[in-house]
Amino acid sequence: MRRIIVGILAIVIVLGAAYFYMTNDNQKDKKVWDQLRSQLTAENIKEISLDDAVLETDEFTEVISLIRKSEFDKTNRVEHGPTPVVVITIVFIDGIKINVGYWGGTTFELSPEHIDVESQFLVTNDALGDWINSTKR
Repeated sequence: MRRIIVGILAIVIVLGAAYFYMTNDNQKDKKVWDQLRSQLTAENIKEISLDDAVLETDEFTEVISLIRKSEFDKTNRVEHGPTPVVVITIVFIDGIKINVGYWGGTTFELSPEHIDVESQFLVTNDALGDWINSTKR
């Protein structure tokens, strides 16, 4: 009888841990990032701007490529924070807008509310940070 109770308890603990792992904010936001990344194609995007300056075709495709290569870092559901130094605005063909906040370095913040209104997370990308820093606007 004791073995059965210990076995059931072990199963409950494992299932509870698995449930927590699959439903925590990092896992949710990682899935949102994967979905958003798949939507970031030249065919789906109407316009990209860097601090309200619309990018030309060659920069447009370069930025799409760079953003897609970003790696998920962590969830950042803090609602409102400091104003970013640079904002990349992505406008999709269907009118949805996403802002990518940048404060310097290699970390960017996204909040794709069209996928999940609560989602807010950080991605990292050295090359995108270098591109922004080399672009004189």
